[in-house]
Amino acid sequence: MLQIKGIHFKRFFDWEKKTYKELTIRRGLEITSYYGNIARKENDEPLIHMHGTFSDEEDRVYGGHVKTERLN
Repeated sequence: MLQIKGIHFKRFFDWEKKTYKELTIRRGLEITSYYGNIARKENDEPLIHMHGTFSDEEDRVYGGHVKTERLN
């Protein structure tokens, strides 16, 4: 089992506000699914686009576009 210390991700696009609703969770989570792609930008920097689902100790599941997979 792989666990992480926290996550920050975009969850839902609000079409009226033209913004994503975001959520930060700062506790241990289990990774249940993690997928996406890695490419290079025109300036050769990496571009990482990931989606994932994560569960907590209460069996709640969270998912969305992952922005940060480790928080201090």
